[in-house]
Amino acid sequence: MKFRIPYAAKAISIIVFFQASLMFSGNVFSQDVQGWMDAFVVKPFGYFEYEGNLGTAKLIQKDGWRDYYLANTLSYQRANWYLAEACLELHSTRDPQDQNVKEVTVFLGQRFFFTTFIKKIHLQLPYFYLRLDERNLFYEDGSTDQKVRLRPRLGGRFILNNIFISDKTWYIPFYAEYFINFNGEAFERFASRNRFMTGVGYAFTQKLRGELNYYAQRSRNSNEDSFERTDMIFQVAVRYYFLKGVE
Repeated sequence: MKFRIPYAAKAISIIVFFQASLMFSGNVFSQDVQGWMDAFVVKPFGYFEYEGNLGTAKLIQKDGWRDYYLANTLSYQRANWYLAEACLELHSTRDPQDQNVKEVTVFLGQRFFFTTFIKKIHLQLPYFYLRLDERNLFYEDGSTDQKVRLRPRLGGRFILNNIFISDKTWYIPFYAEYFINFNGEAFERFASRNRFMTGVGYAFTQKLRGELNYYAQRSRNSNEDSFERTDMIFQVAVRYYFLKGVE
């Protein structure tokens, strides 16, 4: 199928609307820039699927912090409309301007798919997602903290030159997410409030994909009880699927 401009135009219009809503919802003049690099491997077996994520994040400024992380996610999907997952995340953050922090996070997630594909706008797998995090933080001074938060999310992806992801397929992933803290914010320089992500992805083959993503995020330095700021995050991600044709 040939690339058709109307699909891209519709997708970009929706994405720009959500991004503008987030970026101009508060003071956008205080901004920080982060860079993320992620590698994902995905291995399905039966109704289950394992995803491993090794990555690093960096605050792009002099003496900016750096975070190293490893996530292991196991998901289960038997019905087309529903997926459940559990994950163990390990983080190690090194911050020249504050304490170093180690974090162990366990989360449970549920994803509800509205449909598989909306042909008119080439929207694939639009979903509503609920994620419950239990964060265990270990600070350099010996103190610890435990926080629980809920992360509702709406998302999907537009496929630009096909009706499913196959070889040489371009797509636009996106989601909007909100962070709800049940027992207060953790002490950290970038306590997330809400986030919008979009980007562009390319499937080299059915097994190998690459993505360049952009995140607009509202956050707050809870160590100083400061005002909210807007973070700009740029992510390079590589995804490898062990079985041909896995979506």
